[in-house]
Amino acid sequence: LLLLFEKREEGKIMIKVLIAEDEQGILDSISNAFSWENMGCEISGLAQNGIHALELCLSNPPDIIISDIVMPGIDGITFLRYIREKHPRTQFIILTGHRNFEYAKDAVNLGASLFLLKPINFTELKNAILKLVDKILQEEKDLQDENQQEHILSSLLNGYIYSQHDFTPKIQLLLHSLQNMHLPVR
Repeated sequence: LLLLFEKREEGKIMIKVLIAEDEQGILDSISNAFSWENMGCEISGLAQNGIHALELCLSNPPDIIISDIVMPGIDGITFLRYIREKHPRTQFIILTGHRNFEYAKDAVNLGASLFLLKPINFTELKNAILKLVDKILQEEKDLQDENQQEHILSSLLNGYIYSQHDFTPKIQLLLHSLQNMHLPVR
């Protein structure tokens, strides 16, 4: 995970975005609307129906999915529900031309980050994507910190000694809080 995060920071690995939209014009518009690389993203797949989107997700799980709610094969809500079970950290932006509140409620209840009505406001979509990129990178950093904390504590309990400068400020704070802790030794 540390290596993955460092590569993303260096720009070698980008946040993967899948776009699932059955209307070719909208699919093309979204995929060409932004400089994805400048946003820290790459398009990992384009799908015109739910079945193809699902196949793409299973073979190469994206970080963000932008999906129409009404598509042939599998609708966006079923698609969201299935992917949420398999890849709970995947972020969803749901698109629809329908003004039915039940769609929005279902999407939000299943964990969609955003529900946008068509015609798409590309500024709003771009801002949402940038927020999700920040969220994903922060979650990865938090997970990296947590893994590092576990590794260091395990090493310390096994007798390894580290220099203070080897630790991030968060780790130093954790160790400082444990400074007066006593462990029984057998």
